[in-house]
Amino acid sequence: MDTDAIANATPNGAGTAHGKPPVVGLAGWEVEERRQRGEGETGAQSITKSVGAILRENIFTLFNALNLAIAIMLFAVGAYSNMLFFGIILLNVIIGIAQELKAKKLVDELAILNQPHAIVLRDGVETKIPASHIVKDDILVLDSGQQICNDAVVVSGTLEANESLLTGESDSVDKVAGDELFSGSSVVSGRCYARVTHVGDDNYANSLINEVRREKRVHSELLDSMNKVTRFTSWLIIPLGIALFLESTLLRHGGMYDSVVSSSAALLGMLPKGLVLLISVSLATGVIRLAKMRILVQNIYSLETLAHVDVLCLDKTGTLTDGNMTVESVVALSGADTLSGIAVLSAADSDNATNALNAAGTAGSDAGTDTDTGSRNTTGVAATAAAAGKGAAALDGDLLMISYLTASDDNNATISALRSHWLGDEAAADKPIGKSGDDDDEKGSAGISDVPADAVDGGAELRTQPSADIAGQGIMLPELPDDEAPQASAASPQVRNTSQPLQASGSIAFSSKRKWGAISFADAGTVFLGAPERILGELPQEAQNLMRQGLRIIAVGYLPGQWSDEEQLPSNLQPLYLIALSDNIRTRTKETLRYFRTEGVDVKVISGDHPDTVSAVAKQAGLERWNDAVDMSTVDADAPDEVFDDLCTQYAVFARVTPKQKRLLVQALQRAGHQVAMTGDGVNDLLALREADCSIAIASGSDAARQISQVVLLDSDFTYLPHVVLEGRKVVNNVTRTAAVFFIKTTYSVLVSLFCLALNMPFPFIPIQITLVDAFIEAWPSFLTIFESSTARIRGRFLPTALRSAAPFAVAVTGIIVVTSLIAPFGALQNQTTMFVLLIATSMVAVVRSCIPFTRLRAFVCVTMALGAPAALLVLPKLFQVVAITAPMWAYIAVAFAAAMVFLLVVSLVQRAMSSR
Repeated sequence: MDTDAIANATPNGAGTAHGKPPVVGLAGWEVEERRQRGEGETGAQSITKSVGAILRENIFTLFNALNLAIAIMLFAVGAYSNMLFFGIILLNVIIGIAQELKAKKLVDELAILNQPHAIVLRDGVETKIPASHIVKDDILVLDSGQQICNDAVVVSGTLEANESLLTGESDSVDKVAGDELFSGSSVVSGRCYARVTHVGDDNYANSLINEVRREKRVHSELLDSMNKVTRFTSWLIIPLGIALFLESTLLRHGGMYDSVVSSSAALLGMLPKGLVLLISVSLATGVIRLAKMRILVQNIYSLETLAHVDVLCLDKTGTLTDGNMTVESVVALSGADTLSGIAVLSAADSDNATNALNAAGTAGSDAGTDTDTGSRNTTGVAATAAAAGKGAAALDGDLLMISYLTASDDNNATISALRSHWLGDEAAADKPIGKSGDDDDEKGSAGISDVPADAVDGGAELRTQPSADIAGQGIMLPELPDDEAPQASAASPQVRNTSQPLQASGSIAFSSKRKWGAISFADAGTVFLGAPERILGELPQEAQNLMRQGLRIIAVGYLPGQWSDEEQLPSNLQPLYLIALSDNIRTRTKETLRYFRTEGVDVKVISGDHPDTVSAVAKQAGLERWNDAVDMSTVDADAPDEVFDDLCTQYAVFARVTPKQKRLLVQALQRAGHQVAMTGDGVNDLLALREADCSIAIASGSDAARQISQVVLLDSDFTYLPHVVLEGRKVVNNVTRTAAVFFIKTTYSVLVSLFCLALNMPFPFIPIQITLVDAFIEAWPSFLTIFESSTARIRGRFLPTALRSAAPFAVAVTGIIVVTSLIAPFGALQNQTTMFVLLIATSMVAVVRSCIPFTRLRAFVCVTMALGAPAALLVLPKLFQVVAITAPMWAYIAVAFAAAMVFLLVVSLVQRAMSSR
């Protein structure tokens, strides 16, 4: 097998800038051998619960255990008709399991799209495989933006690794041959080959992503509230049940049957049996709806969390913009003139290079090397090329850019735009865009920074060419006087030099610390690409004007010689180009920001770009406070918390933000009492994503960002976020509205049980009657209206709101029962029937009130409820142990019901008056 040819033929072949790969990787039989030895990954981990976990969590619950205990007691005494409630419990369990399994299936199918992949070298060919297929000793091909899935050792090449998930430090770490790479870290920039040293549980951070999720537990008010209710009822229900049973048997000398049935009814009334199922089914249904929109919810409770969010932090690149860029203008600087008349050899004629050098003779040796500057005399370069004769090409800026972009292994949006401009769209497509949260200054995956407010040699002459309006935004580049006619070509993508690219002889990978990168070419000097403030110096006013229009500026410099010092730039670097690029604003961005503004969500834009650039993009995107911008490079990351608290209050646009500062800004917002959602796409967003209440990743972003985020937008379009918010609001609003009905029964059951213990009376209802209330008053209305589109803004907290709505009705029911037990002039069965009818009527009023304002569905629910419950009593009076209602009983019921309604009206008016203050 000609492995050299294969390696060099691969699209991302290692040979583009640095020759053939240093190794060929494992052969197919070696991979299989390692798998059989157990030296391979065990497979992709599912982000959803396992089937076993779903079954356990739905079957083995405290509520189910208590219900089972009650059913066993009733069965033991032969109260079979009163066991009907257990059938409803089983139905609830089946519905919950079925809905969660359906959600799991859909989410798992989508999660496959979100699984990390790796590029490995096998048989000399670069192959993209799922990370779960990696085996020990595989050769990983690591590029900017990738998550390092396994512990490995660098074999060849260099890169910068972000180990923030391991260490909490945002500073990148340089890695060279022989250095260890740790799973859970991410590649910020550079490219290397690395040999896998550990797989599976042997990885240093094999469970790191899951640990991050466990570390930062999703705050769910619904979950926390139900845990409180569970703890309270479990603490209360057992002692109350024992007390009721002992009172009945010891003090009233009741029989075993009556004691068990009476105490069982009280216990069943205290359990909000259907509410837990209601929450689970609602959340699962919301997840299913979003999955159909290609929105992956990796934590079911984050759906609710995002519905509560009141601050949304957006990353500019890849969020407000679609991640694609266009070259709008190329500004020739004074250094471009010095290239005129120099001739060099193209890579196509590299075979003649040796003969050319020999023919050059003394001219070549006289050229020498200037050891003081590290650069080579350009006379020697020209003489060597001229001596070569055939194949010599005029050295100009276009040839240097073509050569740089051909040799570069960087593949982010900025480099792709430059390739499209200088090499054509097909060449740009040959190197697919990788994402590391890359094009912001501090994101640094590519070698390009954004425009600073200060950059270009004071003596550099700016000559630009007017361009058409940018991306349809009506933004025009400035026109200059005739005597400053541009020497750069128009910004439309085209190939402007047909010479073969130069042969690369060395490179310095871009570093987010240095903010520049470079590639040297044999006998043709070195091209530098990076932040204008590093490459050029002081930025002239005209370039600042471009930045204020939302353009991103990168700088190109040239040195007529080789350069290998990674720590500093040469002092005689010649300014070659300023390149202005525009971001493409996503469609529907203005509508999306307007929606969040009207819904009371404060939007903050956080970026590593220059303030002028970020503000201009924010203005184009429709951010209301686009002009309230701050340059975070002027803020010490170790400043007191109060500094960041004030910044979050004063500003809406944060520019030049470091990863550590992003996290501090999120923390400051949380200290102010805000629920914060953070969108991100790069390794520089990881710390902030982990800190946010709800983390949202763009699918086109880095592997690491996707893996730790709670929500992943698989179409990489943040304008889908309102759908997530609306689904969360449906869940919270519908559950809050219906939960009040469940809590009515729980509350009056506790109060009535305490009253019965105090007066040595039996609980007035039996289990089958409580089951009727469960079915017609709670389950039927709740499960029909839980899927309604109730998308109003969430007001108040779940548990206090639900209890506040339930309390008046619970007190009214308790009052009715107490008064009827004490003064009603009827027999025992008549008293029980009277209380049961009043209980049903009052509970129905609570359901009707929760359905206001009426819709067709709500009206249908109320009518069927009002007809169904009385019909069941009329058809099956013996089953429910009710007697015929006499005229005196009807009169009593009417008076008691009217008194209860007056009480509820007064309480409602008082609550309304208090809330309006």
